[in-house]
Amino acid sequence: AWGWTFVHYLLENKKYAKKFKRYYIGLAKNKKIKKVLAPGGYNKRTVEPEEQIKWLVSYLGVKSLEVLEKDWHANIRTLKPATHRGYHMAGMFALMRGMPIKAQRLYNISLDMGSKNAMTYYGLGRAQYRKSKYQESLATFDKALAIDPLNGMFYIWKAKCLNRGGKSDDDSEVKRLKKLALEIEPDNYSIMLEVAFDEALRG
Repeated sequence: AWGWTFVHYLLENKKYAKKFKRYYIGLAKNKKIKKVLAPGGYNKRTVEPEEQIKWLVSYLGVKSLEVLEKDWHANIRTLKPATHRGYHMAGMFALMRGMPIKAQRLYNISLDMGSKNAMTYYGLGRAQYRKSKYQESLATFDKALAIDPLNGMFYIWKAKCLNRGGKSDDDSEVKRLKKLALEIEPDNYSIMLEVAFDEALRG
């Protein structure tokens, strides 16, 4: 994210855009820029960070890296999220980092902005499940299935919601959903593990 904002800042800045593009090409073609053998061999060359920074300052014509960094950070504060895809990705990262409450908020914003992505509902359902909102989660997975009925993991998570809702793991609907998931995606390793775990519990 930091790397993206820096490149975005330079390419959207009329003062720096052309200079940054010349710098980017210069990393490969400017013979004055010192290059070293990259890890892994195959005669690939790279430019060490200190050398990159030295030439970046030179190409952009700034007094120091600190001045550039201050202007860049000020630019970050002006950025506004503009698309439901961005909020979807933010929700995904929040969920991955163990922040299900934040993930729910971000996924809901994505949906409010018009997301029609089944994976947005899938992420929201998992975030709700993490906070023990099993009935809400169940309804959310149903919405994901309405968009994409051929995603086996949606059935697995719907089965999880039913099971945590107080029903036995031997419940016929739970078993049916997991069997259906495996029929739809017989090569999905995650689904295989879910079904195998149930079989192990049943002996």
